[in-house]
Amino acid sequence: MGCDAIIHLLEDPAFLDKLYGFAYTRCSDSYSAQDLCSDIILNVLSGARRTQHIDHPRAYVWAVARRVYADFCQKRKTDRQHVVALPAANTALHLYPSPIDEILDAQEDQQRLQAILRKMAFLTKSYRDVMVSYYLDGQSVAAISAQFSISQTAVKQRLFTARKQIKEAPMKTDFTLKPMTLIPISSGDVRNDPRQLATRALSQNLIYLCRNQAKTAKELSETLNVPLPYVEEELAIQVNGINGERGYLRKSGPDRYIANCLILDVPAYQATTQVYARHLDALCAALSDCLAQNREHILNFPYLSPQTDTRFILWSLLTWVVFRLGDAVSAQLRDKYFADVELPVDRVCDFACIAAENRPAFLSYSCNGITGHLNPNDCGYSLAFVTNLDGPYMDGFDCSHDLVSDPLLMMTIRAIKGLDTTALTQDEREIAAKAIARGYLHQDGDILLPNIIVIHEDDLPRFRTLLGMLNHDDIAQRIADDLHAHIKRDVPPHLIAEYPFYATLAATNLTHQVAEACIAEGLLTAPQSRSSGEGVVMSVK
Repeated sequence: MGCDAIIHLLEDPAFLDKLYGFAYTRCSDSYSAQDLCSDIILNVLSGARRTQHIDHPRAYVWAVARRVYADFCQKRKTDRQHVVALPAANTALHLYPSPIDEILDAQEDQQRLQAILRKMAFLTKSYRDVMVSYYLDGQSVAAISAQFSISQTAVKQRLFTARKQIKEAPMKTDFTLKPMTLIPISSGDVRNDPRQLATRALSQNLIYLCRNQAKTAKELSETLNVPLPYVEEELAIQVNGINGERGYLRKSGPDRYIANCLILDVPAYQATTQVYARHLDALCAALSDCLAQNREHILNFPYLSPQTDTRFILWSLLTWVVFRLGDAVSAQLRDKYFADVELPVDRVCDFACIAAENRPAFLSYSCNGITGHLNPNDCGYSLAFVTNLDGPYMDGFDCSHDLVSDPLLMMTIRAIKGLDTTALTQDEREIAAKAIARGYLHQDGDILLPNIIVIHEDDLPRFRTLLGMLNHDDIAQRIADDLHAHIKRDVPPHLIAEYPFYATLAATNLTHQVAEACIAEGLLTAPQSRSSGEGVVMSVK
């Protein structure tokens, strides 16, 4: 009999209890007993590995135990500061180049070691640090105490607690990361939108788990079965956000994390959007009356590109109708239900997320704007601002698009006062043809003219309020009353100040819903292609 018999003996819980009892009766506290018992086991395994034949395994273990205890007593006598003597452990850790490899080089033993190391990975950082320092780096309790600026008693307590957790924790082999997708919806300066920090499965799962209730890093690690170092690193990224600004998570007390934005599951989001949908008929009726009563006022606006069709103009006003309704709903919510809630100030970007395991189809429009500083000698203008719609009926550019580097938009700017095609080079004619196909230009004889709405920069605020006379106060009040019930259900207390953006979130499908209703009523015409001039507005200076 040799090492295998010793390992088999040490796997017997009853024998281990006796071994621990031997240590406990000879020590002043349980921490010291734990350390002494660990040193005995380590020396037993080390000696058994070097001994070819052991006739009496039990006698061998008790002989080693008494020798280790004798060394323990001698060390305690010479150095009273060390309650737990570690000569045996130091021998095992320092006399051999790689003690763990020497002691546990058999495959079965290596598997046991790997299981222990995996469990160590799920300890919190404070426990993990002392375990690694003590067992893998071979540092003494005093050295660990100095390294981490904690008392020796605290080191022993953490070692004892960590060993207990490792012993009791079941070894998980399944990973519970879900194919969770967070679909961001944002408003404001997208350069401060942290969406690019939450593209990984781990980050999206962590954010989702913290959506309504604060969680510790350890709780998140155990829920997802992901080692704590990875979880801790990801949490720091999500708290820090972009350039140290607002992230998807915030700290809520020591080592507790909670969502820093609204996160709605798809069913909750869909139920919320139906609040606006229930009032769609009333909104479209009010919009129809407004267009009929103010048709001449709308057509006589000082456009730089002549307009004769209110149906074309309405595409560019549609999102502003929705925005103004959303503002009215938020005002009703504030005055009636949340007057005592302090809203965040100086926020450059609002964002929320829709959470889904399978990404659903969204029928919504985004309104994107870009600015370009121009050379007046080239086109007659020093500044241009272009907005467009992107959605079910049309493809638009996003906010990162470079206006000055877009030859089609630059050709459109040159054509504001009319551009003679006979004066264009062959390359310029090809660009003009593409701009016509894109819906930016149309040709009248030899003259190119904008096919989009073009206005002066000073007139942009007035253009956006052309339908400002639309009466929707009663509609906004009813929507606010309905939304309030959803807010109480969906918005956690720590995010109650986000109720204005919740109202915006609920209206994300409204532009599409209004567009479909207006097309059915003849107030809008469906674009002939996805590359069209509908919804594009250019203001110049």
